[in-house]
Amino acid sequence: MKEFRGIVKERDRNTRILYAAVAVIFIVLEIMRHKWIYIPLALLVLVACFLEKEQVINEKGITTRLRVFSFVHENTWRWEDIDSLSFDYRKKAPDMVLNIRWDIKVRSYIMRSPDSAGIKELAKEMNPRIKIESLN
Repeated sequence: MKEFRGIVKERDRNTRILYAAVAVIFIVLEIMRHKWIYIPLALLVLVACFLEKEQVINEKGITTRLRVFSFVHENTWRWEDIDSLSFDYRKKAPDMVLNIRWDIKVRSYIMRSPDSAGIKELAKEMNPRIKIESLN
């Protein structure tokens, strides 16, 4: 099974710890002052510190996978739904930006340039009517 992974910028460990500490401080201060307005926001920031994102292109389609603790949410665009792919080699050189279009929705993945030939081949194999563009 062919599989290509996007380059996703991860938060630094120290940044995650800082965000989590600030969120906990907000929660404690709000509880001490008996004001509850910032607690939902602080809880969202606290949960976001543990969010992991993964972008995968494989024979099933284009998948964005989000993980928080043990919960996983997958959003997959099947190959038959995808209208076009455009490869932009200039924007993020030496890597490339892959723009995937389905109707009016567009997803952008940052990929390694050597993977472009394999992605094009996989796309044509899975959906022969897909439009593929290269922006050099």
